[in-house]
Amino acid sequence: VEDLAPGLWRLVVDETSEEPFPGIGPEGATATFDREIACRREDVEFLTWDHPIASGALDRLLSSPAGTLALGTFAGEPAGEAIVEAFFVIETSAPARLGLGRFLPSAPVRVAIDRSRGDCTASFRSREHAPRDVPPALAGEVLARLRPQVEEMVEAARSVAEASADRLVAEASGRAKTHFAAERARVETLVAIDDPGRPALLAAVGRMADEAEQWIRSARPRLDSVRILVASDAAPRSRE
Repeated sequence: VEDLAPGLWRLVVDETSEEPFPGIGPEGATATFDREIACRREDVEFLTWDHPIASGALDRLLSSPAGTLALGTFAGEPAGEAIVEAFFVIETSAPARLGLGRFLPSAPVRVAIDRSRGDCTASFRSREHAPRDVPPALAGEVLARLRPQVEEMVEAARSVAEASADRLVAEASGRAKTHFAAERARVETLVAIDDPGRPALLAAVGRMADEAEQWIRSARPRLDSVRILVASDAAPRSRE
């Protein structure tokens, strides 16, 4: 990113990038968040949430496997104690026309598991322990040593997330039922005034309510990312 002027930037994809960046060609792009600047210059991209650069960046961030595993240490006892923080997303592949995000938002579900496979989500929060980076030279060795244990801890986290998903799905189902009941009542009021087109609309609302319920009930937790934290008497500090 190169500053060209106040509110104006030059965006260029790094030559080491393995794939093209959405909305930015080989020659780069000039962009702004200022509508007035974009209106004055046809060669400037006006960045909004709907612009291919913004939406493409979010898609790449959410779908890329890079950055989904982190390793750190924290000051605690006993030394060597491992904690796995797993982050899940409750999601369904429902068609966008149903708008299920109104009832089942894709908020992450955090689960913390200790070495004994116990659920410590409520008692352990990584940010309260100021985790530190593990030197790259040691990270591979630590991960190799902890891998069998971590895999079991992640499976334990998945079981906890399943229980959380059941609760969230039930809440989402309740919100959907409330919404469609109100919609059905509104249409029934219109049907009562003998509008010939309303009965078909009432049937459509019923079908949509049934479909939404089926898709909501099919939602399951997907593992999105994992943070492995190892207790250390003297956790190394990150470079400033």
